[in-house]
Amino acid sequence: MDQDVIKISVRNLVEFVLRQGDLDNRFTSNVRALEGTRIHQKIQQQYKDKIIGDKSATYNCEVSLKYEIIYRKFKFLIEGRADGIILEDDCVTIDEIKTVTRPLEMIDATYNPLHLAQVKCYAYIYAYENKLDYICVQLTYYNINDHKVKFIKEKINIEDLRGFFIDILDKYYKWVELKKDWNDIRNKSIDDLKFPFKSYRTGQRKLAAVVYGTIRDKKRLFVQAPTGIGKTISTIFPSIKALATQKLSTIFYLTAKTTTRATAEETLKIMFERGLRLKSITITAKEKVCLNDDTACNPEHCEYARGHYNRVNEAIFEIINSEDLITRDKIIKYSKKFQICPFEFCLDTALFCDYVICDYNYAFNPRVYLRRFFDESSEKNVLLIDEAHNLVDRSRDMFSAEIYKKSFLHIKKFIKKEDNKILKCLNKINSYMLDLKKNCNLEFKDLKDKLSDDIVYIKKNIYAQKSKMSEIYFLLKNFSSQIEEWMIKNAGQTGYDEILDEYFIVNNFIRIYEIYNDNFITYIENMAGDLKVKIL
Repeated sequence: MDQDVIKISVRNLVEFVLRQGDLDNRFTSNVRALEGTRIHQKIQQQYKDKIIGDKSATYNCEVSLKYEIIYRKFKFLIEGRADGIILEDDCVTIDEIKTVTRPLEMIDATYNPLHLAQVKCYAYIYAYENKLDYICVQLTYYNINDHKVKFIKEKINIEDLRGFFIDILDKYYKWVELKKDWNDIRNKSIDDLKFPFKSYRTGQRKLAAVVYGTIRDKKRLFVQAPTGIGKTISTIFPSIKALATQKLSTIFYLTAKTTTRATAEETLKIMFERGLRLKSITITAKEKVCLNDDTACNPEHCEYARGHYNRVNEAIFEIINSEDLITRDKIIKYSKKFQICPFEFCLDTALFCDYVICDYNYAFNPRVYLRRFFDESSEKNVLLIDEAHNLVDRSRDMFSAEIYKKSFLHIKKFIKKEDNKILKCLNKINSYMLDLKKNCNLEFKDLKDKLSDDIVYIKKNIYAQKSKMSEIYFLLKNFSSQIEEWMIKNAGQTGYDEILDEYFIVNNFIRIYEIYNDNFITYIENMAGDLKVKIL
C-alpha cells in the first residue's frame, strides 16, 4: 500500500500552525500585492549589483526548495520559494523580503513571528539538503512609505533549526491524522450507504447514474428535468458515492436561494439517518452570521476579532470532532464559546469539510470566491449548481463593474492641497469623463467617425463600444496607488470611509478590466448630473 503523501507549502504550514493575534479587516495597503514583485526585484537587483565583482560571494533569487520527510504515519512533501540565497565563504544566508508600513525602528526579530518562522523553515530545508552544520537567516524589511530597508540577521545551528521545524510539523500532524482517520470513517459509511428511499422515481436512477459518470470522467452535465423528479437527491447521492471512490476533495452545493440551501441540508439529514458520516458546512453571508450590529472586523470594535487567531484552531478542532452537519446555528454556538469571528471561523472550518453548501458567489465571483479551494485544488472539487439558469444573470453582475464621475468629485473635497498628486489624478479622471460625456451628445455618424467601427450601440445620452478604454485604466491604476498611500497615513480622517468605498469600487473596476475580452462591452451613459462608465 502506497504511503499517504501530504503536500503543503512552507508558508501555509507556518501560517496555519503558528497564527495568533487579532482579526483585523480594516484597510491595509495592497502595495505588497500590487507592487510586491517590483519591490522584491528591486532589492534582489541591489544584492546582485553589490556582489558583482566579488568572486567570494554568489546571490541567487527565487530559489525553489523541496523537502520530503516521513514523519510517523505519513510522508510530507513541503515546498517553498526563498526570496534570496547569499552564498559567502563564512556562511550561507537565506533571505526573506517583507514589505511594511510601520516605521523600521519599531521592527525587530519579534515583530511578526510568522516571518521568522518562514525563513527558518527555508533555512532548515536548504541546510539539510546541502549538509550544512549552521546557516544564517535574514529578514529584509522594506518600508513602502520612506523606502528604507532594515536587515535582521541571525546565525543558527542546524540541530536547533531541525528542532524548530519538527515542532511545527508535529503541531500540524494532528490535523493530518484527523483528516485521514475521518476519511476512513467517511468512506466506510459511503460504501455501506444505500439510496435513502424504497424505490427510485421515474428518471431518478438514470439521472444518478449519469451524474456519477460525469464526475468519474471529469466532464460537465446540464440537467433539465421536470419538477418533482427528485433532482436534489439524484445529484447529491451519486456525488457522495463518487467522493469515496474518485479521490475528490470537496463537493460544493451552490445555490442562489436560502430555501434551496435548506433543502440541501435536509437531504443530507435523510442520508445521515441511514448511516452516512460526512462533514458538511453551510456558509452564511457575513452580515447574517455576525454577532454584532455592524461587521467592523477589527479588535477595537469587536470582541470576537480581538485575539481571534489565538483561539480559532482550537475551535475548528472541536467542531470538526463533534459535529457532522455544521449549520449557521452551530457556527454561532462555537463562535460564542471560543470568542471568535463566526464568518472567518466558518471559512476556515470549511477546509476540513467534505461538503460545502453556499451561494454562487463563493465559487464564481472574482471578488469573493474561495481562493483557498479554487486556486490550488479545483480539479478535485465537484460543483452541483442548483437552478443553474439563474447563474447567467448573476455571473453577468459578478463580471461587470461601474464607476461614476460624481463619486470622484465627491471624494476630492476630502483631499487637502498638500496632496497635490492625488488632486492632479482626480482632475485627469474628471477631464477624461467630461470628454466621454461630450461623446454621449454626438450624433451616431459623428461618433462613428470619431471612434470608427468600435461603436455597437447608441441612443440619446448613451453609447457602447466593443473595445476597452485603456486611458481610463491607467488613470484609475494611478489613483489606486496614490490613494493607498493617503489611507495609510490618514486613517480616521474626515472622509476616510467615503474614500475607502471609492477605492474598493475602483479596484473592482480595474480587476474586471484586466479580464476584458470579446465577451465584454464598455457602456457610457450621460445621466442627470452625472456620467456612468460600465464594463458590461
